[in-house]
Amino acid sequence: MARPKNFDRNLNLPITSATLDRIDAVLNRQLGEFRLLFVRRAIEETLEKRERAVARKRRVAKKSKA
Repeated sequence: MARPKNFDRNLNLPITSATLDRIDAVLNRQLGEFRLLFVRRAIEETLEKRERAVARKRRVAKKSKA
């Protein structure tokens, strides 16, 4: 039986071997940390940071109009 699909799309990232080496150097393999999870977490953290910045700008814009 085939595994169910977790994601609708694949995202192919052109990452240099030097960057992959840097990622591998900071992974904690003993805790089961994998490169894919590291990249996903980094993307999520960056998205959250940018979403907060956008929301903050909107609040400031609303206050300045009032």
